Amino acid sequence: MINIVDMVYDKVKSVISEWNKDMYFISFFVKMVETEDKTNFEFLIGYELLCEYSSYDMIFTSLHETIINTNCSDILTKSLYQWYGENGIENLGFEEDTDDLYDIRGAYIGKGPTGYHELTDIVAEVAEKLQKENFLKDKFGKAIPIIVHGLEYKNRHTNVFLGYTLHDIEMTKKANPNGEADDFISWNEENFGKLMNITTANLSGVNGDISLSDTDD
Repeated sequence: MINIVDMVYDKVKSVISEWNKDMYFISFFVKMVETEDKTNFEFLIGYELLCEYSSYDMIFTSLHETIINTNCSDILTKSLYQWYGENGIENLGFEEDTDDLYDIRGAYIGKGPTGYHELTDIVAEVAEKLQKENFLKDKFGKAIPIIVHGLEYKNRHTNVFLGYTLHDIEMTKKANPNGEADDFISWNEENFGKLMNITTANLSGVNGDISLSDTDD
């Protein structure tokens, strides 16, 4: 059986070992790229430098190093596909577009398509391992949050950014077992919390439309 977590962990650790910056956070970004004949997955890592303008809303501009790109034929890609096969993960990139994947405001609340969310789980486990062994704290002299993200939490009709997905938040919590990302969680809650809490699960039994005044204080 392929131990894909350890393989990705070794690659990530080797890349971060070369960094020597004063960081605000580290970004673990997973994305899916669809082409005509296949679905590709990518995992990139990067960082946001610590400065007076540092902010979590710049998270997508901090990417520097590709760890996995399934459009390439390297050892990690081959191992990831073998791991998918060993675990019976098929129909990569598929997700049935049903209404329960969106909250009442049209924002996505799912985990992502097949293959994507499994890779996100792997990435979160890698981050968790780094944090539990204090690798970042020992190397950089302080605790640094690892933000696991990918799917943008947008309104499906207006494309307005509404924060990070519920799955992003759960994976980031898992990735930072000592509370390293508490500031990020609080930031997301402060800026987007009301939107994040409006899910179809919360709204079971609600038949009509809901207005902004129904959810705001």
